[in-house]
Order: sequence, then structure tokens, then C-alpha cells
Amino acid sequence: MKLPAFITPNFITVMRLLFVPVGAYTLFKNGGDDPTWQVIAWCMFFVVGMTDVLDGRIARKRNQISSFGILLDPIADKAFIATALIGLSILEKMPWWVTIVILAREVGITILRFAVIKRGIIAASKGGK
Repeated sequence: MKLPAFITPNFITVMRLLFVPVGAYTLFKNGGDDPTWQVIAWCMFFVVGMTDVLDGRIARKRNQISSFGILLDPIADKAFIATALIGLSILEKMPWWVTIVILAREVGITILRFAVIKRGIIAASKGGK
């Protein structure tokens, strides 16, 4: 499938960030107990998760890997994951300890990445994905 030229990896990553509040809205719609909105929220988080895979493939295929994308992509991932985890914990669908453990790991990795960024940006490996 040939994508339009304006659909760049960075465009997809920025769109993923813009959909964070939309994901939160769908998660909490009607108090978070409406089965229809639960399915919509799940679908939204799934699609956004798949766009992470898509932007990486497009970047490698088109040779459009950029420092901006390497830096912003993990931030978009963490923002969406944090939104989902915190939302599910607020709705009491997931224990807070699970959310805290996962987010602590994510924050730790992010701090490590920023600590060594002066030596060059660390791209995520396939194993890290």
C-alpha cells in the first residue's frame, strides 16, 4: 500500500501524541463503565499502538529516521501507555501497584536515555520494541 508523501514517521508520531487526550476521553466516557465506550477505547489504544510499528517501518523503508523522531517516538509511547495505565487504575480496572511498577520502569529508562543523550541519541532496538 502506497502512503501519501505527507504521511511521514514524524507526522504519525505527532498524531499519536495528539490522540492522547482522545484516548483518555474514550476511556472515561460515561464514567468508564459503558461497554460500548470500553470497546472504542480499546480499539483506539490498539490502533495507536499499531501506528508505533507503522512509523518505524516507514522510517526505515523511506530512510526518514530523524533525531526528532528518535526522541519524540518514545515520549509518545510513554504518554499513551501512562494514560491507559493511570486511567485503568483510576477506574479500578487495574491495581495501582501494577501502574506504578510499569511507569517507574518507563521513567527510569527515559532518565537513562536523557542522561546519555549528550553522547548521541539511543534508538530503540527491535528487542526493546
